[in-house]
Amino acid sequence: MLNQSQLITQAVEILNDTTGPPQERLVKGFKVFYRATIMSEDWPAHLWDKYNAICELALAGGTVQKTADRMDLKSAGEYTQRVAREMAGLAAALDLARAQRLIPPPVVSLLRASDHSWAGPAEIAGTCG
Repeated sequence: MLNQSQLITQAVEILNDTTGPPQERLVKGFKVFYRATIMSEDWPAHLWDKYNAICELALAGGTVQKTADRMDLKSAGEYTQRVAREMAGLAAALDLARAQRLIPPPVVSLLRASDHSWAGPAEIAGTCG
């Protein structure tokens, strides 16, 4: 199972991947990012500022899909790279905040890294020891 920072990094990898159109990668990457950040109420304000900046970029068109649909391939590729840089910055800041004990240790996500679906009860029970 992956922690928040690892899932955000996975979203960055999706955005930086060269297979598929950048519009599709933007949508997929943002979905992983959103799922990774659902349980983030313990974040300090500076992390929320980074989070909000990413959301403003990705949701500029109202939804991430509308944002992606408005762009041609070239501008979507550049935009996707910009969002990826911002997400990578948030992941690094999150790791630093945890190292400085500004927030509690990472919680293991109930997402599977391979398919981004919610883990089942058997997998959840397997994480307890």
